[in-house]
Amino acid sequence: MALEVCPFCGGTEFVEASSVPITDLTVSRYPFRSQKLFHQVCISCGSVVRAYVKQPEMWTKDWAKEQRTKEWNRLTGKES
Repeated sequence: MALEVCPFCGGTEFVEASSVPITDLTVSRYPFRSQKLFHQVCISCGSVVRAYVKQPEMWTKDWAKEQRTKEWNRLTGKES
């Protein structure tokens, strides 16, 4: 969910940015599933008003099972 108004200055224009070097976010429960962390930055005052990952579902058990199934199907030639 993108913000429409900056809570710090009232600005209404934002850009999406990421840290360089790339900052990955890792959940301790799933240490090998890191993701790039993105930021929504207000153009008017430069405040980072939101930080997020693009695939939060990556940290669910269902996602892991689905990925293993896809990989197994790829390796055994059962891709659809």
